[in-house]
Amino acid sequence: MHKLVEAFALDIAAYAVMSNHYHIVLYIDAESADKWSQGTYSLVKALQSL
Repeated sequence: MHKLVEAFALDIAAYAVMSNHYHIVLYIDAESADKWSQGTYSLVKALQSL
């Protein structure tokens, strides 16, 4: 998870590990994302809409 946080300008706000799944609350770091190129930004916006 920490590698994803570094790659996608995310912060992990909270998580809970259950016996057969997990829950995760992510915070999108808009300030870091604003510094990305247009192509990277478009990819992130596409992923957010899932």
